[in-house]
Order: sequence, then structure tokens, then C-alpha cells
Amino acid sequence: MRCMTGFAVFETDGEEQTTLVQIMLGRRLQDSVESPSRMKRVRITLPAGEHDLVIRLLPMTLVDTQFDVEKGSSRPLHLTVGKNKLTPVRLYFSRISTQSFDWEARKGTPIPLLDNDETIETLTIFLQSSDWDTRWFAAQFLRTMKGNIPKLALMRLESLANWPELQSCLKKNTVIECEDLREEASKTLRQIKRRLR
Repeated sequence: MRCMTGFAVFETDGEEQTTLVQIMLGRRLQDSVESPSRMKRVRITLPAGEHDLVIRLLPMTLVDTQFDVEKGSSRPLHLTVGKNKLTPVRLYFSRISTQSFDWEARKGTPIPLLDNDETIETLTIFLQSSDWDTRWFAAQFLRTMKGNIPKLALMRLESLANWPELQSCLKKNTVIECEDLREEASKTLRQIKRRLR
């Protein structure tokens, strides 16, 4: 079986490619990147502007049979990078059969990073985003904000930290992703409440 146990991100300029990051997840079968339990967040810093990227899976032969990747092991990705903003990009994997899987790269909503009231208001809205990764980043960045956190944000963090929202998350995401979001919301909530004492 040939499994994808890592990935690399390149920036392209004509025929030239520059490696931005290369991540190996491991050499065991259970470390394969298409496994639903695998999750790895990587941050790449790029100047504001237009960027053409290529994301490529890194194969590693583990046993004898062939594990095919539908539509190839590379995906082009065009990003418009905004100043002081983070754009989440997520790799989604779906198994087609015991011998193949498909994958795609999806861009999320750009998330503001400046510490001001407008950013806090935006992050509060993002806590209810349909994209669960956006919720995770919103919960994380609210923890770093020094301004006043509105009651609505606290209510949404409280919700993300509780069981009913976890159950809702599990309908579309893995246990690890949902538990990670709940933990992030709980951390942020605890830190904000300590600050308010």
C-alpha cells in the first residue's frame, strides 16, 4: 500500500517553484495524511498580494500494493493575501474505495489579526461560521485580543465549549477536530474570565 504521509507547499513563478514548507507526518500506516484522525496546522507567512501555490502530497511506500490518488497528487491554489490577515487553507480527504481516495484544498474566510474593536467584532461573528476551522482560529485569536470582549462572544465561546455544539460538530468533522475546537474555546473562555475578575 502506498500512502500519503506528508505534504509540501510550493510557490510558483512561471516554471520556477520555491518550497515554502514540507511536512512529514510519520512513517507508519496510521500516520497517513488521509486518515481521519490526522490533523496538522502549519502557518506560512507571505507578503500581501496575489500568490500562485501548488500543494503536493508526499508519498511513501509502506507495503507492496499500490494506493492510488484520484486526479493526481498535486493541486494548484491561488491565494489573495491581505495585509494583517490569515487565510485558512484546509486539505480534505475522502476515501473512494479500499484502493483509492480523493482530496482537495479549500480556502476559508480571511481572518483579521489586528487587535482592535473591529477585529473583535469580526471574530465574534466568525465563532458561528459554517467553516469549523474559521471558528477554531476565531476562538484562538480572541484569546490574544486586549480589548473588551462582548457578552455575545462569551456566550458563543461557552456554547462551543459545551456538549451540544460538540455533537453538532461531529456530524461534519472528526472527533479530534471537534475536541480541538472545544478545547480552544474553553481555553479562551477561561483566560478572558480571569482577565475580567
